[in-house]
Amino acid sequence: MESIEEIKKELDQLVLDPSSRRVVDEIRDYEKKHKLRVLREYGRFIDQFSLYYGLIVEILHAVNYINKQNWPKHRGVQFLITIHNLKSIFSSFDRLINGFYEDSMIAARPAYEAFIKNVYITCHPNDPYAVVSGTKSDHGQFNLTNFLKQELKLNWGEYRLFSSLTHANQYKILKEAMEIKKNGQHYPITLKFSFDKQLFEVGVNDINYLLLVNLKMTQNLFATDTNH
Repeated sequence: MESIEEIKKELDQLVLDPSSRRVVDEIRDYEKKHKLRVLREYGRFIDQFSLYYGLIVEILHAVNYINKQNWPKHRGVQFLITIHNLKSIFSSFDRLINGFYEDSMIAARPAYEAFIKNVYITCHPNDPYAVVSGTKSDHGQFNLTNFLKQELKLNWGEYRLFSSLTHANQYKILKEAMEIKKNGQHYPITLKFSFDKQLFEVGVNDINYLLLVNLKMTQNLFATDTNH
């Protein structure tokens, strides 16, 4: 019977074999090439993201040091919701420029929900923690789709796309299934990485939207005073 040390040695030899890292190394190589292409063809987007995202983060940090006596009671909850969803915006950007379009849109969903929840709290300020905890308030339980369609009368479709990607990548599964049904299967069904201009630019639009609404929200709701 092998000892623990012998088993560890064999496992180390297994994982140190260069062939064991081939797939991951190829993905990393794809990421580098994709990022270089984005820098070359969409450099302005990267520069603009750096500017706006950095500005949002710096303003919200400075909000800690301003006079908040004029803030309504529900504003603190909105501030926390905004702060704790900033990472998701950066994650969405990072995954997008590295070629993971679906993951980028999945990461964008929490930030999108956070913005809509802040709008909801402004409309229904009496029990703002109900939105965070998922409990019912005087206006019932928060439902993003119902709030947008029934209360705000907006016909926004972005959330459906976020949801289809979040739920086991339904969008890509159905797309490939329809393609195979229509034209037959000509290539292996396997893990694929390739530049997709359409999906990439959907991600660009989503991120720019999140940056603009967060900058506007930061200006209107939180930057209510100045400091030195």
